[in-house]
Order: sequence, then C-alpha cells, then structure tokens
Amino acid sequence: METLDDSLRSSEDENAPLIPHPDSLRVSDQQARRLREILNASGDRQYTKLEAKYRGEELLRLTVMLLDPERYKHNLEHPLLPPGFPMSPLPPDTPPVPRAFPIKLDADHPREIERSLKMLTDELRFVKRRPTHWRWALVALYEALGHTLAAHRPATFLPYTGLDQVTRLFDAVVGENPELPQVRESVGMIDRLRTTYITWGITRWPVGLNNLPGIFIDCIQVMRRHDATAETSLGGIERCLLGSAPRTLPRRSAPGHNAGDDNRNS
Repeated sequence: METLDDSLRSSEDENAPLIPHPDSLRVSDQQARRLREILNASGDRQYTKLEAKYRGEELLRLTVMLLDPERYKHNLEHPLLPPGFPMSPLPPDTPPVPRAFPIKLDADHPREIERSLKMLTDELRFVKRRPTHWRWALVALYEALGHTLAAHRPATFLPYTGLDQVTRLFDAVVGENPELPQVRESVGMIDRLRTTYITWGITRWPVGLNNLPGIFIDCIQVMRRHDATAETSLGGIERCLLGSAPRTLPRRSAPGHNAGDDNRNS
C-alpha cells in the first residue's frame, strides 16, 4: 500500500488519477510511531500507536479530499480495485462558467494594493506545504495587479466590467509605457484563472503548479515598475516565489487545454 507522498510522485502520466484512492492510503509503523510522539508531546491526551495510526490515515484522507474534492467523491463511490485494474475515469468535465470580478476604477488604489499584498505575502508562506493556498494567493495577486494597473491607466481608458478586465488594463498601460515587461501571457493567465477556474481544484487548473511562481513573478515585476512605495514588500514576495518549489501533482487537463503549454517557465 502506498502513502500519499508515494502516490503523488508515482506517475507522470497525464491520464493517471489525480489523487490516490482513499482506501489505498496507509501510515507505516515508523510513521505511526513518529506521529504518536508528536501528538503526545503537543497535547494532554496520550495516544496509543494504533490510535496514532488511525489519526494519521484520517489526516491523509482529509488531505486528498482538499486537493481534489471531485475525485475524492468519485473514489468513495467506486471501491478500490485489485492491482492491475484501471481506476474508473471521472465523468466528463462540465465547462466552467466564467464570472467577472471587476476592479473598481474609483477605488482607493494604494489602500487596496497594500491590503492585497499583505494577503499575498501571508498565503505564499504556506503554498509549499499546502498547495491549496495558491488559490488565495491568486485572488490576492489579481487584486493587487488590477489596482496597480487601474491607478496608472491612461485617461482614454473606458470603464469596463466584463471578463478580461485586468488584461485590458494591462494592454492600455503598456500602450502608454512600452518599456514595461511584455508579460501579457502571464497577466492573461492570472485573469483567466481568477475569473474561470478559481472554484476548481488546483490540480485541474490549466497550468502546472510548478509554473505558477514564474507567472506570479512576471506580474510582480510589472508592479515593481509602477509602485516604488511597495518595493520592500514586492521584493520580499518575489524572493518567496523564487524559493517556492511546489510539489508537482499529477492532474487532469482542463477542457481545450494543451498539456504542452505547461512547459512554459519550467
């Protein structure tokens, strides 16, 4: 039987299951002893080895449920098959419904930028150990980048509350400042993830988790050109992104996504 780490590293096949079957997760005797030591040292209750083993396996199941709730639910409905039998595939994806998240052009942009960068800094502290925090880091970056661009938009920019607003803001600002980093692809990906895929499990996003730091850094560099007052926090965020090495998780491509696109920035 495999542990969670073994399963997540076991296959590079794009068609492999996103997460292991809950019934296949096991805590070894050595892991149970170590977990028991930690539990007994951190609380008033004393755990037996069997109780620690059971608690560890429950934590593993909770982890895989958070990584991909749809696959977890599907696996619970389909018993674990003997070795050599393929797991049943997930039903076809229902295309996500895009939803606009407008950046208010009359907002207090410096205040919104400061608030969003604080949230981004907090979330990036956890992405290496808990990849699900990329979702909230994405939300924070979308807001910080959007308000930075809105604060420097040309006077000719017309109010717009539909999809691709951040990308349209970027195009307008770059049109007036051609010396800015030409990272429209990365800005567009942040825009697309926020408005279309934010509710999906992160392993089903149309970009590999190992590519997210590079995409985030592209956007941070745009902000550094415009907001000197946030240089300290932006520099710290960029260093955090450079040091992040999220575990590469097997994932299923989103509809219409070419897996070869994930080689960008790798």
